[in-house]
Amino acid sequence: MLISFSWNGIGPIKTYDKLNKEIYISYLNEQVLPYINELFEQGDFKILHDNHPVHTANDVKDWFTTQFGENNNVLVDHPPK
Repeated sequence: MLISFSWNGIGPIKTYDKLNKEIYISYLNEQVLPYINELFEQGDFKILHDNHPVHTANDVKDWFTTQFGENNNVLVDHPPK
């Protein structure tokens, strides 16, 4: 299950039988990015990752770099490294 939430409440929730990097990137594009663009126009948001293999996949890292820049500080690892 993928859940997004903010001070504004719960955002997009999706359940999947199996999660892989392609499904996660699709969720980011179709659910999370529009949610972020609507609620956080100033860019003041963070995304918490729990170091699931999908979160650490190179394609997912590349997606974040493409969307938010090379030195973005959008991602928060949990637990912290």
